[in-house]
Order: sequence, then structure tokens, then C-alpha cells
Amino acid sequence: MTRLQAELLLLLTAALWGFAFVMQKSAMSSVAPLTFIAARAAVSLLVLVPLAVWEARQKPTGLPAKFYALTALAALAFASGSALQQTGLMTATVTSASFLTALYAVCTPFAVWIVFRAPPAAIVWPAAALSLVGVWLLGGATVSALSGGDSLVVLSAPLWAVHIVLTGLAAQAGRPFLFTAVQFAGVAIIAAVAAALFETPSMAALAGAGWEIAYVGLISTALTFTLFVMAMRHAPPAEAAIILSTENLFASLAGALVLGERLGAINWLGAIVIIAAVLLVQTSAYRQKPGSAGHG
Repeated sequence: MTRLQAELLLLLTAALWGFAFVMQKSAMSSVAPLTFIAARAAVSLLVLVPLAVWEARQKPTGLPAKFYALTALAALAFASGSALQQTGLMTATVTSASFLTALYAVCTPFAVWIVFRAPPAAIVWPAAALSLVGVWLLGGATVSALSGGDSLVVLSAPLWAVHIVLTGLAAQAGRPFLFTAVQFAGVAIIAAVAAALFETPSMAALAGAGWEIAYVGLISTALTFTLFVMAMRHAPPAEAAIILSTENLFASLAGALVLGERLGAINWLGAIVIIAAVLLVQTSAYRQKPGSAGHG
């Protein structure tokens, strides 16, 4: 695979992730958030299990003692972040949710600080402040303008950051498909139990959101993960980070074309400021650690 082909795969991945926001929001008209999360995780698991079995045959080596503990914690972080994001999408627009979710990149250095006691680079602090300004502008230059859904999406960002750190730790085992399969098994169980306790799942509701569940479970999770792994073997991490950040632009385009969403000038300014803060953190991190892996 050439570098250009890898970058095109990353661009396709970003587009598929961006459109997933529309599918996630559309699903909320038929099914409850936790039920949706359980279903998407189960669909992803069905696809990933054969890949995990193939991977095990290719790498019949032992696993670190902490592998399954890290995977369980990652599943909990993913399920919690998804629950907040998915519930938020019931009232938040696709466009605002996609840009607010991107705040995970600014939160990640702080999660690393907590786990590894490694203080973030100096540039992270102004980037964090810049991201807060972006949130304020995206909300219409008043905090009160943020909807309840927007606030839930913002709260999901630190959980996505924790998930990234845990994924990085588990990745050292060199078994990405096993990690993802076991993780989604955990997510499916956590979400299913929570849905049984707090929602009223039904086959009719699942059928009503069947297309959305299939897309998010198969396309924006299983397929894009595979594309990402393939592309990152041939694309520089810094370039990958910039290409993948276009996910938000694809989400905005999909929101406008499919749902007729529109942002005002002040809101778009906020979105641009958030992306600037994200790119500032990502590119500075890769300049410091050229060999570090990218994240999708």
C-alpha cells in the first residue's frame, strides 16, 4: 500500500465515522440509548470474533497478566462514554455533538497525566483553554445556550480520553482484534444489563433502528477499525491525526444534507476553535513522540 492509498483510507474512515453521528441520532427515534449501544456492540462482536480467532492463529503467544483487566476497564469506559454521548444525541444536533466529542483529544493528555504521572506538554494548557472558548462559542457565546444533550456529550469526552489511554496500554499485547472483540463483549453485557434496568427493550424498537444498528456496528466500528489498522502501517501519525479530524466536517455535512441542520456564524467559529485546539494537541504530541501510534 502506498502512502497516498493509506491517506485515502484514513479519509474514508473519517467520512464513515462522521456519517455515523447521523445514524446514531436517527436511531433515537426508534430505540432507547442503552438498548442501541448493546445492539451495536453485539453486531460488532459478531464480526470481530472471527478476526480475533484468525489473529490468535497468527500470533499464538501468551498475553500479559493485565490484558483482560485493561480490556474490562476499557469496556466500562466505552460503555459509559457511549451512554452519555448517545443520550446527548437525543437533543443535541449531529454537528454540535461531533465537534464536542472531539474534545476527547484535549482531555487525553490529562488522562495520561493521571495514569502515568507524566505532566502534559506546555502547549496543552492554552489548547485546553482554547477548547473551552470553542465550547462557549459553539453554544452561541453563552454557556446557557448549550442544550442538555450538548452538556452530556461534553461529559463523555473525558471518558473517551480514558478509553484511549487504556487502549494504548492494552495495545502493547499486539492483539488488537482480540482486545476489540473482548471489549465489545463487555460493552454489550454492560449496556444490556443497564437497558434491562432502566429501559424497556423490545424487538419492535430494535427492528425500527435495524439499519442504524447495522451501520454503526458493521461499518463505523468493525470495518473502520480494520481500515484504520491497515492505513496506520503506511501513514505518518501526525498526518493521520489531521486527516481523521475531518470526521467532524463529514458529520456536519451529513447533518446538513440528511437532517437539514444549520449552524450560525458564531457556532461555526466555535467549531473551528475546537478543531484548532485539537490539532494543536495532536500535532504537538506527535512532534514530541514521532514513533507513537495514532488513534481512531
